[in-house]
Amino acid sequence: MLFAVALSFALTSCNLYPGEAASTEDLDVMISQYDPNANFSVMKTYALSPEVTPVSNDPNNPPSFTISEELNNVIITTIKSNMAGYGWILVDSTDSPDLAIDLTATKARNTTIYYSYPGWGYPGYGWGYPYFPYASTVTSYEVGTIYMNGLDLNRVDTINQIIPVIWTGLIQGPLIDNVKDPLARVQRDINIVFKQSPYLNLN
Repeated sequence: MLFAVALSFALTSCNLYPGEAASTEDLDVMISQYDPNANFSVMKTYALSPEVTPVSNDPNNPPSFTISEELNNVIITTIKSNMAGYGWILVDSTDSPDLAIDLTATKARNTTIYYSYPGWGYPGYGWGYPYFPYASTVTSYEVGTIYMNGLDLNRVDTINQIIPVIWTGLIQGPLIDNVKDPLARVQRDINIVFKQSPYLNLN
């Protein structure tokens, strides 16, 4: 069964205890999905997009951001390293690869709500119960999402012009501006996505 890949991903966090997440880095999201009917064991080669393509969440407007060459290189290098470790051979897109990995990115606004509790409840319920919220703080910041979509080039439907997506890796967070060690975060997050995808391991 094939699955649809959304080109936008919104995350809203609700932290009941302020201080648990020291930074937005702690809120990074790493997700992997695959088609259970795909037979990765018969595959051997893959092609990789040379760059990450920015995609707008608004079809009427072009994307308002770009991917730096440095960030793009880290993404490409990390994917290549993981694929090689799993036994895949990188080939040119013209050499009939079994799999093609398409790379896109989006940006969206993320809102986080922090609730504080006073340590007392409604009158008549007794001390410390049921802990109704005392105050809340709302913060809003921009997050970016990188999509790695694996296309099965052995099962292209030329009549309907459909290429099955049999694997998707998604990381959210590292594209935001002015964050600590964004390149290291991207590398870490991509490595985690591949660890979540042992079915890609051809060894």
